[in-house]
Amino acid sequence: MSLDPLGHCERRLRERGAIRLTAIVADDEDGAMSFWRAAGYERQEHRARFVRGSSSSWQSRSADGPGPPPARLAGDARAPETY
Repeated sequence: MSLDPLGHCERRLRERGAIRLTAIVADDEDGAMSFWRAAGYERQEHRARFVRGSSSSWQSRSADGPGPPPARLAGDARAPETY
């Protein structure tokens, strides 16, 4: 697979001010891992990616449902139900 399209995209992103690019790759996909290594990307060690299931599971969770209520950011004056 050619790296030319990726290089073109990287240049356009740099022109627009991007300072860091990230690719999320399944580590059991040898072809994908090889592609990103060949493009000069380094595997980031000691990091974990956290995700939540479907949007419906996110929306159905309420402050009095399972788990703790949503965290409030410092300085966030909105009522809990608005975020």
